[in-house]
Amino acid sequence: MAPPKEGPLLRALLVATDEAHVLRLRDLVARMPVRLEVDWARSFEAGYNRMTSSRYDAHLVGARLGERSGVDLLQAYLEAGGNAPVLLVNPSDDRVLDVAAMESGAAGFIALDRLNPERLERTIRYAVEARRQEVVLRHAREELQESVEERSASLETLNAALAAEVAERRRAEHKLRD
Repeated sequence: MAPPKEGPLLRALLVATDEAHVLRLRDLVARMPVRLEVDWARSFEAGYNRMTSSRYDAHLVGARLGERSGVDLLQAYLEAGGNAPVLLVNPSDDRVLDVAAMESGAAGFIALDRLNPERLERTIRYAVEARRQEVVLRHAREELQESVEERSASLETLNAALAAEVAERRRAEHKLRD
């Protein structure tokens, strides 16, 4: 009997048109040491609609999606404000595709021919955690920016009040001298 899967449930969307790749990934997921629920979208359009639903912790996107590419879907998703990490999936290593995915904002590149359950789990887990940390960092930066803006506005108000007081004291000093 397999040991129980550990950790919280992760949800991933697999966008792929090649059923053999889907079967391979589902087999790997079944043997992973963590709980991962995988939904399958069978086309670019279905993938885009489900990716933009914000229901998933990560997206695994096939490099070829019929007439379109996984990089095209990645770019459309990010342009729509997508936030979850996207991992591009290809049957084998392809440096040109790997670099194109990276430059387009992919969180990683997965070559199916070099994949095992542990590597797949680690890749997804790292991508999800990196994105979570990016969100935490972005929120902290936004809070800091708000604080700086509030402090700057407060200092401008105090500076204007101080300048008015200095001007008033100078006027009073000139009256006393005259």
